[in-house]
Amino acid sequence: MPRHCRLSIAGPYGSGDSDGGNQPPGLPANSMEKMVKQAVAFVTLTLCLGGAAVSSERQVDPRLKPGNTFRMKFPDFPTDARGIPAAMTVTMPSNYSPDKVFPVFLFMNGGKGSHGHLPALVENRDFICIGMPIFVKDNAKPKGRYIVNRRDVGNLWKYHKPMLERLHAVIPNINRKLGLAAGFSNGANSIRCLVEFTDGVYQTYFNRYIFCEGGTGLYDASKLNGPILGVAGDRAMGIINRPGNVKDTVVTPALRGGVDAEYILMQDTRHEFNTAYYPQVRDWIDRKVLVGGLAANLRTMHQAVVAADWPGALKTYETIVLLTGPEQTERVEADRLLQAVNAAGMEAWAALRAAPLSAKSVTAFVRAWSPCDVVAQAKVAGNPLGETALERLLAGERRQHWEPLSAFIQRWQAFPVATAAQAALAEEGLAAQKAAERVPAGDTRTRAWGDLAQRYPRTLSAAHAMEQLESVWTAENMVLFKTTDREVRAERIKALIPLFAGTPHKTALEKRYRRLTEPKREWRPWKLEQEARRAKKAQERKAAGKADATRDAQE
Repeated sequence: MPRHCRLSIAGPYGSGDSDGGNQPPGLPANSMEKMVKQAVAFVTLTLCLGGAAVSSERQVDPRLKPGNTFRMKFPDFPTDARGIPAAMTVTMPSNYSPDKVFPVFLFMNGGKGSHGHLPALVENRDFICIGMPIFVKDNAKPKGRYIVNRRDVGNLWKYHKPMLERLHAVIPNINRKLGLAAGFSNGANSIRCLVEFTDGVYQTYFNRYIFCEGGTGLYDASKLNGPILGVAGDRAMGIINRPGNVKDTVVTPALRGGVDAEYILMQDTRHEFNTAYYPQVRDWIDRKVLVGGLAANLRTMHQAVVAADWPGALKTYETIVLLTGPEQTERVEADRLLQAVNAAGMEAWAALRAAPLSAKSVTAFVRAWSPCDVVAQAKVAGNPLGETALERLLAGERRQHWEPLSAFIQRWQAFPVATAAQAALAEEGLAAQKAAERVPAGDTRTRAWGDLAQRYPRTLSAAHAMEQLESVWTAENMVLFKTTDREVRAERIKALIPLFAGTPHKTALEKRYRRLTEPKREWRPWKLEQEARRAKKAQERKAAGKADATRDAQE
């Protein structure tokens, strides 16, 4: 009999090995012994058959232990950009527990990538840390320097998606509402491309981002679905990795698009992720990803409820929902506190309904009291007001309604009518796209594509316009590269600047124009230091050579 199926029965009448001395009164000893043996056989059989099922159902992967690191291999995948077999490195957090949920922290390395990760950045706690390799178009193995771009996205996502799906299958308690993706150099470029060109699917896995020394050239900041952090070294060299590029072409466009974005400039740092700045990055992670931790958030929510600070309580509740699973103790406590907020929301809704509803009052109420239960009633009651406002807007005499439609969508985004408004915006965008295609090729058409991309965000027409602008940008760069006359090149760049308004290319063009037209500045201090170090080493080598020659002559 298997060890886990053995049974020892003991009760008020003794054990199964009883000789009848403790049998119930009125039963013969042999009858009692027979009944006990039958009971033992029945229970043993039941445990043997059912125990195996329970054991298989509750089987836990032995790799899921606090602080454990393991590698998931994918033999059916092609080799990565380095020619190395595809794999994912996983490190479990040191505070791992199977009854709690943990977000994923993906780190992608630079160059041609690797499956290495960076648990040290998060102090090996609070996150399931993973590292994933880089795949480029046609599974090529690039020689020399290579920059990941949108042409690689199809192949990159083709393999990253099943890798992430397998991770979620192996680790059942991943927090699916929160995920941090970080990359250095080409790793940041990879993440930027995946965010922009996977039709929002990548954002179902990640909603916080760190771009270190890469990710430049952000075309559509609206694709960012959460806070971002840009990190750059003050001595970074090269066209792509100048320190201003991360700020100007990642952080600034994100801020312009309404994204919560911050920037860290690493002093005395070249093209690297300086470990001295890990604490600052970790502070951002605590504030924007973990948001101070569960215990602190529960205290904050409790204090807000006691003080009747309902907006503060709801904001903190949303943070707790991001960090917990529905069965978690902290979530249960937060749901209990939310009941008090719900009661206050019902009272506020009753007071609002006492007077005639207006578009302003109902939209403000929904914004203030989400995600309370009463918000559903407010949406049902307020949506007809939105439909009336949309009909009035579309019936106006203006040919194009892109500006008021965008404002309408922003105001009514929580209501069903926002879907109809977005469809109307997309329809007008399609008409603008057809009009742009009829414009003669040249700068006028480029300007039309730029206007379309800015006026009709989150539409297929805007995506098409960005593709056209990218094609123009590539062609113009080739022309500028072949132009040797500095004045001619400067004039052409000056003409291109307004054509690329609203895109990161405008910032790049303005910098190139300044470099061509402004007087050449003195070398930066670090350049002078670099030259001084080189001269000192040359003198040391020369002195060492003279010493060797003197010693040889003496010998």
